[in-house]
Amino acid sequence: MDFRELKILYTTKDRPDYLYDAVFLGLMRLGCVVQDIPRVPWYHGEKHSRIYSLDFPERAVTEPDLMIVNALGYDNNMPEIKPWCQTIAEQEQAYKPKKIVVVDGSDHTATMYPSISRDYDVVFKRELFKILYSNWYPISFCAFDTVNEIKPFSQRKYDLSCMLSTPSNSGRRTIADAIQKKCSELGLNSFVYASPDKLPYETYQGILKDSKVSFSVRGLGWDCYRYWEIPAHGAVLAAERSPLFFDGDYTSDMCFKFLGENELIDVLWKIKAMTDSELEGMAQKALEHTKKRHTPEHRARFILEHSLT
Repeated sequence: MDFRELKILYTTKDRPDYLYDAVFLGLMRLGCVVQDIPRVPWYHGEKHSRIYSLDFPERAVTEPDLMIVNALGYDNNMPEIKPWCQTIAEQEQAYKPKKIVVVDGSDHTATMYPSISRDYDVVFKRELFKILYSNWYPISFCAFDTVNEIKPFSQRKYDLSCMLSTPSNSGRRTIADAIQKKCSELGLNSFVYASPDKLPYETYQGILKDSKVSFSVRGLGWDCYRYWEIPAHGAVLAAERSPLFFDGDYTSDMCFKFLGENELIDVLWKIKAMTDSELEGMAQKALEHTKKRHTPEHRARFILEHSLT
């Protein structure tokens, strides 16, 4: 299906959001005519703070074919359900889209922290969205950027890396410590960073490209940015086994999966035993798979095909 010149009204928020920026970028790459508007006027700031500083010419949209709406997040700063729905109704009346689609992440913090009351509130809101808007699609994160060629593994600096932002999940620190300790015992050259402060994105990218294997550990939810970024940058993904179903997920010949410290140690032993050629083959398969299934264009196309057909 050709989506060029399809007119789309896209509602966003003023803080960076990986998932919605990915869909926005995918729509633009598919040739859609997209107008980006504040989702909630009193919440939207003076400037768009897109996570990758996307720079596309914005074009006014009249009589849009589709209005794509973001579902509510889990933070306390978001508006309540009534004004949020009221804003959607006002936008629908003002712009008169032919169809409205609500997009949400495929994962949620409630799966990890069900004791936090605000998460129950968000789960309720999600169920309400499904009633109000039948076109409600949960989608996973994806890879913004992919390398064109893989750096030879024989030239890479690190056998493995593990870069984690610790505030999102206290268990990340435990896993990072276990990786660092076992790597030292096995003689694996590792880069382990677990801190409340994130590394600069350029530094993070550089380490991924210089790592043979890199670890992804769940954060607020199971769907984690690193899960997609690691294979996209040419490293072998090592990730916790997730209860989520990802359409077109990475298979065992492309990545390592573990659950718990015992399986984690097993993965580290496998990495130790494998040759650079074997690991590079896994990385190459995962990179090609990422380009075929997990780019912004794929996420945007999924939404369009399911909502317009």
